[in-house]
Amino acid sequence: MQTDTQLKTEPFFIVGAARSGTTLLRLILGHHSEICKCEEMEYISPELLGTETVEDVSDYIHRLELDRGFRLSEYSINRDLPFKEMARDFLHQRQKIDGKPIVGATVHHHFEQLPKVWSNAKYIYLTRDPRDVARSAVQMGWVGHPWHGADFWLAAYSSWQTLKTMTDDTACIEVRFEDLISDAEASVKRVCNFLNVNYEPTMMEIDRDTTYSPPDPTAAKSWRNSADAEEIALIEARIGAAVLNDSGYTPSIDPQIQVTAAKKLKILYQDLTNRVRFRINRYGFPLWLQGVVSRRTPFRSYRERIQVAIDAVDNMHLK
Repeated sequence: MQTDTQLKTEPFFIVGAARSGTTLLRLILGHHSEICKCEEMEYISPELLGTETVEDVSDYIHRLELDRGFRLSEYSINRDLPFKEMARDFLHQRQKIDGKPIVGATVHHHFEQLPKVWSNAKYIYLTRDPRDVARSAVQMGWVGHPWHGADFWLAAYSSWQTLKTMTDDTACIEVRFEDLISDAEASVKRVCNFLNVNYEPTMMEIDRDTTYSPPDPTAAKSWRNSADAEEIALIEARIGAAVLNDSGYTPSIDPQIQVTAAKKLKILYQDLTNRVRFRINRYGFPLWLQGVVSRRTPFRSYRERIQVAIDAVDNMHLK
């Protein structure tokens, strides 16, 4: 077990859109003998939007105690700490729990805010073909149409462009999911070099104690194998040819289609109905309806009770 002084090092963050393969990478890195688990930490950066810190820590703690991701962690809350020190303390706890010197976390949303807390952190941006990300978001039930699924990728792309202007080039690295799948060893060695640790072959043995399998090129599903032309045309129109090219993903349809106002209304309707259908199937009609009603009432305790019940169902579907 390292001493407390040795543990307090600047962290690294795996960042990128959800459904970009961040879970695969964080599990691989978490199996390194010197790297802690890189759990998801979505409850820090959104709090910093439009501000340098969170002044009302007591209100934040209340939100934190209801956050599904935080409740799944092993962290305790030091209520005497201000916000930034509290955030840093969570990662110090992770180092102490795992007994490893290098600590990291995974963040998908607003990760350009992280330098406000960790000024010298390192960042690993995992990117994936936005057409696959958009379609995967639909399969997860987060959205009901890939047009809106593309927004997950676009938000992460925007956050990464901003983050790169705030940090030194040596503190940032980009990794493509497609490379991680097709040549996992080379990609992971590159990340290890970035983190100044030696590559360990046992890092790939994530199936020993998780429900995930090691990277397998034959297991990767691509939009090229199953998506229809209209679906891809809409995703590419949402992303834009310039952004696709800039991120290294070539548009498949040229010229891009023009999405009319009528088409957008149809997409909105499909998105809504598909999301409702998915949620009723997952939560059951009574809990789904209570969720809808609770979000429209001023009764905080009722909203929180229903949200906890919904979270419990979602936890049952974690892989």
